[in-house]
Amino acid sequence: MAFVFLLLLLSSFPLSLSLSISPSTLLNSTVALLSSGFVSMSLILEAAAPSLLPTSSPFTLFSPPDSSFSSYGQPPLSILRLHISPRYLPPSSLRSLPFSSKIPSLSQTALTVTTSPTDTSISINGVSVNDTAIFDDGTLAIYGTKDFFDPAFDILSLPPPDLANPNFECRPPDDHRPLAGASERLRSGGFSAMAGYLDLQLQRIRSAATIFAPADAALGVCQGNLTEQVEIFRRHVVPCKLKGKDLAGMPSGATLPTFLEGFTVGVETSNGRLLANGVAVTDPDLYDDDLVAVHGVREILKPLYASLEFSD
Repeated sequence: MAFVFLLLLLSSFPLSLSLSISPSTLLNSTVALLSSGFVSMSLILEAAAPSLLPTSSPFTLFSPPDSSFSSYGQPPLSILRLHISPRYLPPSSLRSLPFSSKIPSLSQTALTVTTSPTDTSISINGVSVNDTAIFDDGTLAIYGTKDFFDPAFDILSLPPPDLANPNFECRPPDDHRPLAGASERLRSGGFSAMAGYLDLQLQRIRSAATIFAPADAALGVCQGNLTEQVEIFRRHVVPCKLKGKDLAGMPSGATLPTFLEGFTVGVETSNGRLLANGVAVTDPDLYDDDLVAVHGVREILKPLYASLEFSD
């Protein structure tokens, strides 16, 4: 019965002449899936790779178990594409993504990292993901999942993450530890405006933080009332301490939440340069202590309007 179901499923895929991975990678990945007990995804990948996979590699695939395929029925192409990211995520990168980070998918909906900082297991869209790759050859990484990802998933449906012992040193701040060191370093380095915002605002934020600090010359073009200026500061603050090496180790296209609701910072490396929302990080690790990491950036971070649209 399952075999008949798969034949019907595979026959519904449109044909395509392009293949984004090498024949050897396709063969080895399907064999790895099959030997790991993910028979359904192995057959789908083998039969429908040209129309299912992205037009360029590397990428990452998340495979639900056979039991989920049996109970789900015939998943539409959009659901299968939700389980494929056009980003290559090796295990180290997947484990490093902070809670609420976005992972692009081939669907119109991005995936959301729901791994709590205190968890030892990985979670995406509220679904457990194996932290060991089924297959990984440097161009394609495949991970098993406990179930299908829900395209209607809402992170607000989850309880807040426990920050008792989180990754990236995201610990609640010590109320008795002054932030004078960060302010002084910013002022001495030509970031006086951000130092002033830090003095006023960071004490109100009850978590560790990463600050992307535009130089005074960049902030000099900023106009508006105090509320607007505070919003500009909050868009440059990520609620988790990330050193320069942490940012550089993230997969290209990873997004980070900020203290300004709805504003995210996309991190990528291009031609050896670290970029935040397309703005060059000119002074990584400008300041680093147990509570906060500060990185100088060339300009004010603008909203990142990056959406992937794929049609069935």
